Amino acid sequence: MLVPVLATAALWLMPHSLRIDEKQNSGYPSVVAAILFPCLGLSLRALFDYELISYALMWPVVGATAVGAGLLLAIGSRQFLFRPGSVASVGGTIVLLAGVYGYGASSVVNAVYDDSPAIEYSTQVLDKHISSGNHTSYYLKVNAWEPVASAEDVQVSSEYYNHVRTGQKVDIALHNGRLGVPWFTVLE
Repeated sequence: MLVPVLATAALWLMPHSLRIDEKQNSGYPSVVAAILFPCLGLSLRALFDYELISYALMWPVVGATAVGAGLLLAIGSRQFLFRPGSVASVGGTIVLLAGVYGYGASSVVNAVYDDSPAIEYSTQVLDKHISSGNHTSYYLKVNAWEPVASAEDVQVSSEYYNHVRTGQKVDIALHNGRLGVPWFTVLE
């Protein structure tokens, strides 16, 4: 989470030396990679590592974070933002980077910095399935449990997937979330 912040600070500190977007034949280096790749990494970690009870509680947090990041990026890019021919490129880049950072940073802060005690629940495995494509994912379909009203797929490691049988009980740890967005993990 620090690299995008440092890249944004560099935009502020060196406004006539750096660009937020990639412009062909421009003499200005771009910070887009320094912001985008760490943000994509955060977002992927959040998608694969943390299961949210409901995304409805997360979207306002993501939106507020994205708006804040977008404003900081826009102010840091002010010398290029309103130049003819740059509004769409710079504006689009800001919206993309702010959105990806908003989701990734909010999700990771909510889970990684959550120091609330976990509440453990036990539920039954109803089914198992594997999803493959560019990445192979292993899922257990678990029965409804306390805050979750219906059966749901949860992602697990391949080792745990191979160890667990249909009909077996599994334990789930529910956390409050640092930002107030409840999330859970299957205890492997």
